[in-house]
Amino acid sequence: MSNSISSLLKFSFLFLAILLSACNSESKNLYLELSNGKKITLDIAATEEAKTKGLSGIKDKDYRNDQGLLFLYNSDGFRRFWMPDTYFDLDIFFLDKDFVVLHIERKVKHHPGRAEPPAIARTPPIFSRHVLELKAASELSQLIKKGDKLKLVGNLNLLQKE
Repeated sequence: MSNSISSLLKFSFLFLAILLSACNSESKNLYLELSNGKKITLDIAATEEAKTKGLSGIKDKDYRNDQGLLFLYNSDGFRRFWMPDTYFDLDIFFLDKDFVVLHIERKVKHHPGRAEPPAIARTPPIFSRHVLELKAASELSQLIKKGDKLKLVGNLNLLQKE
């Protein structure tokens, strides 16, 4: 089997397992682990609806500093994010297929509501596979640097459940 087909099969299995995990109320135990062992509790945006909504409408008090939203894509592409109807500043991490940090946009300004002006903050388009959003005020966010490899951990064996 060619290397690209093998990689595609591995990603497809991982993507399906994460999607099933995100939909399974028993299994909210997905994390991205930093090199120092600290963990970010993940919410997953794998559907178009979840990706469009992002963290819109979530109040600061309702989202923990150790929580992050991971946007999963099945191929590389240019990703551009904006901040309509947000209530806290975000650090946005653009990741490759192996969860290596390619680019970071720090302290992207929140924008309660959708009316402009003022302009709603937008990132430049960045070529990446996945994207992670964390509160800019998060201690965990401050620990992540360009080039860091984040490790996906948690219950990924959901396909074996009946």
